[in-house]
Amino acid sequence: MVTQDRLWRARASRVVSRDTQRTGIPFFIFACISALGSFFVTESNAFAWEDNSLNTMASSTPDGSASRVHGYMAGDGTQHVNYTSSTFHVHEFYFSSAVGHWTDNDLTALSSSPFLTHRASLLDGYGCGTSNEQHVHYISNDNHVHELQVDPGSSWFDTDFTHRFGGNAPTDNSALTGFCPGGAPYVFYIDTNGHINEYSINSFDLPVGFDVTANATNGTAAYLGSPLDSYVGNGGTFHINFISNVGDVHELYFNGTSWTDNDLTSIGHGVTADGTSGLNGYYQVNNGTQHVNYIDGSRDVHELYFNGSNWEDNDLIVLAGLPRGQIPAASFSLLAGFSKGDDSSQHVQYIDSLNRVMELEYVIGASGWVDSALQSSAVAAPWALTSYWSSDGSQHVDYINESTVAFHELYEP
Repeated sequence: MVTQDRLWRARASRVVSRDTQRTGIPFFIFACISALGSFFVTESNAFAWEDNSLNTMASSTPDGSASRVHGYMAGDGTQHVNYTSSTFHVHEFYFSSAVGHWTDNDLTALSSSPFLTHRASLLDGYGCGTSNEQHVHYISNDNHVHELQVDPGSSWFDTDFTHRFGGNAPTDNSALTGFCPGGAPYVFYIDTNGHINEYSINSFDLPVGFDVTANATNGTAAYLGSPLDSYVGNGGTFHINFISNVGDVHELYFNGTSWTDNDLTSIGHGVTADGTSGLNGYYQVNNGTQHVNYIDGSRDVHELYFNGSNWEDNDLIVLAGLPRGQIPAASFSLLAGFSKGDDSSQHVQYIDSLNRVMELEYVIGASGWVDSALQSSAVAAPWALTSYWSSDGSQHVDYINESTVAFHELYEP
């Protein structure tokens, strides 16, 4: 299937390979796709959308029939796109400017791990600390929380947190989220009671399990299939977002001393989340605002927004000048997004009902939010969506083509 990317805000009229940027040789990827078929991981760019096959560059075969995907940019500028294969291994597409090309690394094999993933395991990962160690979390087929870790110059290794360090067992194929403030890694998951639990490093440099919900003021259970999202806010505060059994969006908030459960839907006078809604949240450094995105029952993308004093609920589709329900999100659409540190613009991605990757964007100084199709013809699977930005200002949105099981990356420098 030929991917025909719509030019975002008409900034450019041609689509070129990222190899043009690297080599200076023009290469029109649409012809390449038409000639070679559609099993591609691709990148695209909003100025002149670049569309590259990561599979071709990494000499690997697409394998995304039921995979989730999670991507991040590490502190050393390396890019990591993690997925689960049909052999129940955790993989990463990895790019380093020092190497100069993408590789597909089987992290399960590199760690000599005997553990296999839950086939549709959700994933979480990040670079951590000044040494830039890498952490990738997954749920194994025996429903344990695992971490794949590598330190620079060392080999990958797999740790079964549930078996080795105790803690409550995760619910079947729990969502995962985490971060690494100040070089201290955390991972959060949902247990069989709907409680949010964490593994973090104690004073003995060992992971320990902790039931956050049980120890939080006004602790409320998540529904067992709830998505999770997290970010670190002003002053190093922790924010773990989830959806409750009644459809309210909550945050577990840690002020450095104690945990509190805040019902953001109630506080912000919002509407309930759809039962298939994804979640995405981020902290905006330039002004200290907080943003938690979800999908309502009309399939509109909403933002619960904290302006420094109060929470409020915004329907981003309406703020983009469209009628409610004009561009509904697909059922089970995940959400991704971030605020870019170089220009403080806001970006929220979702899969619409036509299975296109969409982006809601707000640029400081602009008239308001804009909703754009980042590509119009590829069939994006709603269950796989992730995004990140890098210090050079480039944006990366990764998804899976549901028809071809190919991984794609939409890329804007």
